[in-house]
Amino acid sequence: MGDGFDLTLPWQPPEKGGTGDGERLSVGYAKNTLTIRHVNASGSMTIHTATRA
Repeated sequence: MGDGFDLTLPWQPPEKGGTGDGERLSVGYAKNTLTIRHVNASGSMTIHTATRA
């Protein structure tokens, strides 16, 4: 993966139909840590991290 990356992806939860409602995932990797930020349609954010040993 080199030094790292940072990107944003559209997101549609499996239980929702259609093309989604503006939710997105912001994904980044740096210094052995993966960070996933889920931003819902109202702008609320949930952050998940995982660190590689």
